[in-house]
Amino acid sequence: MLCFEDVTATYRGGAGVHNLDLSISSSEIVALVGLNGAGKTTLMRLALGMLRPETGEVRVLDHPLATIPDRMWCDVGHLVEAPLAYPELTVRDNLRIACLLQGADPRAVAGSLASWNLGTLA
Repeated sequence: MLCFEDVTATYRGGAGVHNLDLSISSSEIVALVGLNGAGKTTLMRLALGMLRPETGEVRVLDHPLATIPDRMWCDVGHLVEAPLAYPELTVRDNLRIACLLQGADPRAVAGSLASWNLGTLA
């Protein structure tokens, strides 16, 4: 279901996760518990593709994160306490930046917002 194979992702100063090996099956319930700075949020962001590992591989639903089909994300639920967004920017600008970071076409933002009737909120 979720697999980290020798995953390392660090921030300036060395904090992050180092050489992580973790495998969680579909029948397991897992709680991440630790002090601030232990890597809980980093681990979740890696699992969701919000961060990319420097080394190793993250697999979700038996697919490498980079190749997971879009339709399969419907089967993934998550809650990260602090969203990875820039509070000084609008929603529209945050979505454009996310597109650029993920290699997607930022022109898709306008159509997506229109499809969900969220243009006035963005």
